[in-house]
Formats: sequence, C-alpha cells, structure tokens
Amino acid sequence: MADPDYKKLRRIAKGRFTRICNSIVAAIDQNKTIEYVHMLNADLKEAWKSVNDRHESVVLQSAKDEEENENWIGQLEKTYDEVREMILRHKTRINEQHIDSEAIDRRHLQEEEFQISAMRAKNVRSIQHDDFQQLCDQIIQLINKNSVEGGKAARADLVKLMEDVKTAHMQYVSMLPNEEAINENLWLQSVRDKYGETSSAVAIFLEHLDKSKTQKTVDKKRKGGIQLEKMRLPTFDGDVRAYPRFKTDFLKFILPETTRDQAAFVLRKSLGEKPLQVVGAVDDDINEIWKRLDERYGDPIKLADAVMDDFESIDSLKDGDDKRFVEFVDIIERGHNDLRKLGMEKEMSNTRVVSDIERRLPPAIRREWSRSLYDEKAVIDRTDRFPALLKFLVREKKSVEYEVSGVRSKPSSRFTINTTNIEERNDAPKSENNKNCLVHDMGQHTTPECRAYIAMNLSDKTQLVRAKGACFGCLVRGHRIAECKIPKSFGGMMF
Repeated sequence: MADPDYKKLRRIAKGRFTRICNSIVAAIDQNKTIEYVHMLNADLKEAWKSVNDRHESVVLQSAKDEEENENWIGQLEKTYDEVREMILRHKTRINEQHIDSEAIDRRHLQEEEFQISAMRAKNVRSIQHDDFQQLCDQIIQLINKNSVEGGKAARADLVKLMEDVKTAHMQYVSMLPNEEAINENLWLQSVRDKYGETSSAVAIFLEHLDKSKTQKTVDKKRKGGIQLEKMRLPTFDGDVRAYPRFKTDFLKFILPETTRDQAAFVLRKSLGEKPLQVVGAVDDDINEIWKRLDERYGDPIKLADAVMDDFESIDSLKDGDDKRFVEFVDIIERGHNDLRKLGMEKEMSNTRVVSDIERRLPPAIRREWSRSLYDEKAVIDRTDRFPALLKFLVREKKSVEYEVSGVRSKPSSRFTINTTNIEERNDAPKSENNKNCLVHDMGQHTTPECRAYIAMNLSDKTQLVRAKGACFGCLVRGHRIAECKIPKSFGGMMF
C-alpha cells in the first residue's frame, strides 16, 4: 500500500494542475492575448510534469492499485490534451483575426487613397471648368466691345480649354463606377453645349465685322482661286462591310462637332433607307440608335460572311480576261484586310478557301502558281498557303495592270519592227487575224505580248504554234519558219 504522504503530494500537484487548466479555459473564453495564454501554457507544462513525477512515486509504492492508478492518470492526461488543443485553436483564431485585420486596414487605406485621387482629379476638372466658364464670359464681353482681335485670340483659347476640360473629365470619370460615370458624362454634355453656344457667337460676330474682308476673298476665288468643298457627312446605306468605317468616321469627325440635341438628328441624316428602317421609331436617343445599328450591322460574323460571299460570287476566270482577274484579286485583298481588322484573317487561310481561289484562277496563272509552289528555292508553308498565294496574286495583278496601262498599250518597237518586216518580206496576207494572239483569237495583243503564252513551258508553246499553223520564228500565221525573213540576230520569238 502506498505511503499516505506520496498520495497527498500527488493530490497537491493535481490541484495545481486543475487550477491552471481552469485559468487557461477562462483566458480563452475571454479572448485574452496569445502571449498571456502562452504564459499559462508554460505553467501548465510544469504542473503536468509535477503530476507525473508524484504519480510515479505513488505507483512505485503501491503495485496492487495499478488499475486505479492508471484510471487516475488517464483522466488527467485527457484533460491535459483537451486544454492543449484549445490553446492551439485559440492561437489559430488569433492569427486569422490578425490577418483579417491587416487586410481590412490595407483595404481601408487603398479606399482612402483612391478617394483622395478621385477628389484631386475632380478638383482639377473643377479648376479647368472654372477657367473655361470665365473665358466664355470674357468672350461675351469682347463681343459687346466689338473687339475683333480679342475675339480671334479668345476663340483659339476656347478650343484649347475645351480640350483641357475633356482630358480632366476623362481622368476623373475613369476612377468612378459605371453608374456614376454615366451621370458625370451628362455634366460633360452641358459643357459641350456651352462650348457650342459660345463658338457660334464668336463665329457670327467675326463674320459680321469681317464681312468686307471675307467678300474680297470670295471675289478673288471666283476670279481664279480654288474654293474647297465643305466636308460632307459620312453616309451608310446598309453594306455590312462599310459599317465599321462609317461608325468610326462619325464618332471621330461628326460627333465632337454636334451638341446632344443635334447628334441623333445628324446620325439619322447619314443613314440610307434600309438602316433607317432598322432604327425604326427610336426618338432622339443616340445610344439606342447605335445599339440597333450594332445589332444589325456590327456583328463580326456577319462581316466575315459578307466577305466570303463577295469572294464566292466570282466564277472561274479564263486566260486573257485581265479586267476580271484584277477585280478578283482586289476582292480577295480587300476582304483579307477587312477580316484582319477584326482579327479574323484566319477565315481566309483555311484549305477550302485557298483551294477555291486556286480553282477560280485563269489556267496560265494557276500553272505559274503551281510552279512557284513547288519551286525548290521558294519558302512556302504548305499548311498555310494563303499568305504566299496573296503575295503572288498581288504581284500578278500589278503585272497585268502594267501590261494594260498606257505604257504597254503600244507594241514595243522591237516586235513592231520585226513583225512589220516579216509581213512585208513574206508578202503574207494583210488580214489582222494573221498577227493576232495565237492563244486569244479575239485578243487585241500579239502573241509575244500574251501573258498566258509567256507562262507556258516549251512543250506547250511548241504544240500551240504547230496547231495554229504559225511560224516558229515570228509567231505569225501565214508562212513557215523556212520562209521567214526575220533577222537572224533576233533569235526568234518563241523562246
């Protein structure tokens, strides 16, 4: 049986341990600082060690009460673990509260800084607006005093101040939420209205007082000078491909020169019959007008479809049809540029479109493209042939335009001299058909000038000349090469 003194000491240690546990629980419930809880935790560890030491002394003295002793220490150990777990949760909660507090402080600081920046931007705008308003008042005074020079100088200053007000306004509005920004834009519209009124007053004033000088200028222009036409309003008749350019021009050049009440009216004046039907009975709400136009004509997919429809409307071309070939290349080039502005140029780079373009080309040009495609020196991406094909077509188009231009409208002196001499020396029939192109019977050019003939290989040229019964030396029908009087120094036209 254990010595009563050892049990008494163990009881004393247990009492101290229990009191410290109760103190820690109370501290956590009262949300005490983590430093205070750590201090109590250190006392708890010391008390737990003391309990264990006293308990071991009792166990050594009383081996028969082993089960009772195990139950006794087990209950205390469970209490110890629970208190330690409470300390850990308290520490975690305190850290999270600290992090949240820091985040809240940072957010409050950012909000304060943003509000200060927005207030500064608004103050700058107010200063610019005050200067603008003051200048408007000064202009009215100058008009009342009939000051021409002062009016001209003030008009220039008015334009600059209006731009300054716009810049300050945009900087301020960029810091606001969308709803507040919309309301602030109404403020800018009132400034624009004031600007329009003052500008009109200055213009009328200067025109009235400077009437004699203006009349002299007009008389001078009537006598021999050039009078430029006033800029016309951009118009839109419903062509999907023309809509992006129309909207850009209107917003850039027309809208800044109109007031809020005038904008919707001017926009309606710029629309054709079909777009007006789309707009319908919308009142003078320019935003609603643009919304309806964008829904009908501003869809990039519709623009892409329109480009492809233009391209697919072209039938296969024949050799010698230079005009249609130039138009065909223009359609492809213009369509590619339109799609590129929308970031949809890949719509024309797929295999189907490239194959359709190749199929529509004149045979001679298609053959030349095939040669360049398989040229060992050429660097062409077979998986994306369109860039190389477009470059080739543009080059061929320029060649055609050069051929049909005034520079090439007359046969070169070399061919003219030789064919004339040939006809005279061989006493060939004088029919125009004899010297016409062997490839194009109705063509207005000679065979040496024919692009389709030039693009042929030697075997095709030989077969054509033989089939047409023409001379292998001068490419004119009516005699053979043995009878040809072409100068030997010329070397023949066939090659």
